Amino acid sequence: MQFHFRCATAMSQEDVIITKEITRKDQQRPSSPISILKNEKTGNKKEGSLNESIFGSGYTATYPKGGVRGAEAITTTDLDYLDPTAKGNERKLKDNAINYHARRFVGESFGISEPETTRERTQVLNSQFFTRLTHGPGYYENVRNWMKEINIFKDKDFILIPIHGKDHWSLAIVTYPGSAVEEGRTSENLPCIIHLDSMGRNSAHTSLNVSVNLMRWLQREYNRVESERTGNVVEDGATLINDKTMRSLNPSVPLQNNGFDCGVFVLLYIHKFVQNLPEKFTLADYNSLNPNLSGGKDSNSLTIRLPQVRLFAEKQRRENSIGADYFDIPNTWMQNNCPQMFRETWFPAQEYANHMRIYLRLVQLRDLKRAFSASANLDDDRKRTIEKEYTSAIEKSYVDIVKNYSEHVAVAEKKMHELEMIRIKELINNKANVEAKEKVRDAAMKRSEKTEKLREVKEWRKEEKEKKANKKVGTNDRERAKAELISKDWLT
Repeated sequence: MQFHFRCATAMSQEDVIITKEITRKDQQRPSSPISILKNEKTGNKKEGSLNESIFGSGYTATYPKGGVRGAEAITTTDLDYLDPTAKGNERKLKDNAINYHARRFVGESFGISEPETTRERTQVLNSQFFTRLTHGPGYYENVRNWMKEINIFKDKDFILIPIHGKDHWSLAIVTYPGSAVEEGRTSENLPCIIHLDSMGRNSAHTSLNVSVNLMRWLQREYNRVESERTGNVVEDGATLINDKTMRSLNPSVPLQNNGFDCGVFVLLYIHKFVQNLPEKFTLADYNSLNPNLSGGKDSNSLTIRLPQVRLFAEKQRRENSIGADYFDIPNTWMQNNCPQMFRETWFPAQEYANHMRIYLRLVQLRDLKRAFSASANLDDDRKRTIEKEYTSAIEKSYVDIVKNYSEHVAVAEKKMHELEMIRIKELINNKANVEAKEKVRDAAMKRSEKTEKLREVKEWRKEEKEKKANKKVGTNDRERAKAELISKDWLT
């Protein structure tokens, strides 16, 4: 079994061991016996928590571990939002889960980049950051010390900012903030504020508000960093960081189809981003993603996986003598390595959301079980009872992941593949239309060239005829003059 939303090579050793164990048993795991605790849960259940009576309360898992400053924590109550019995608004993820998993995705990478590289290049901020930046007295002063030990203009390429407000979640990504203040800027590492929102145009969050507030924060942050570095008061952040040096982008991304999965989609955006962390984000990438420049379409880029393009092109070449040279593949990192990033075809939307919910619950169960096992506050009988509940729930979550993957994600992949094939055919048809027009134009040019040659031939023939006529006239004149001379001699 392979989790669909992480590369197999990026799975932790523990996940690989557990996955192999489940595969070996063909997912035929016996359910744990009904525990004493379950029999008692009806009478002991606490109001407002679905899971505390089952798994006990007061257990906290943190990431990173070991009491690291700024570590994010989850508790047993945070399982409620991922519980399959929860309904509607009860399923909305809270700050704890968003912050915990966002840090974990960045810290463990789950992608082609080494985790150390991802951690070095990427900074993920707590969900309270944007709230404190935009509300209450102080504004910037409320978050002035959040980056106290980090110079984001030198040390970070990407800053991930979960945003919560008006009962909704969205995500902002700041790319290459240091490039905005560098001399001799190029389009290779483009400074940009990218706003990803699973509600699209119906969102309570406006991209303009997000961009304006983050731009002001970056300006003030630059002033602080440079003032502390030089020992002098620096106030030219607004001159260096503005809408001319840092662009804003609100691309069309996969959208939720319900009213409670916005938090799950924020985690999906983060996960898919760090899974294929861009080596570059260029002006060409920005232009292809900007609906104002591309007419709402993915112009100047392929929104399909390149291996599938080549396979399909090879098939077309065999069937219709159409080859891979039909595809002008742009020479940018994103379009060559992850052409669907920040597009509607980035991932199958709701299928991945369903899968992600089960996966998040699995991870939280596993981490809380570790915290519980380390606890010394319970007697052995109760500890064994609760441990059975955790073990049973973990096993069930693994089975659900397999079921969810086979029933939803595989179907979504097929749909995505069909969509990609349609787009490839459109590319071929567009290319064929262009070639047809070129053939018509070439034929017209050939006719024009032929007409021009005929005209030249006619002019040449006319010139030759005139030359011959002139030559003949000259000859007659000479002969007449000679005859007159002879006649004159005779007369004398």
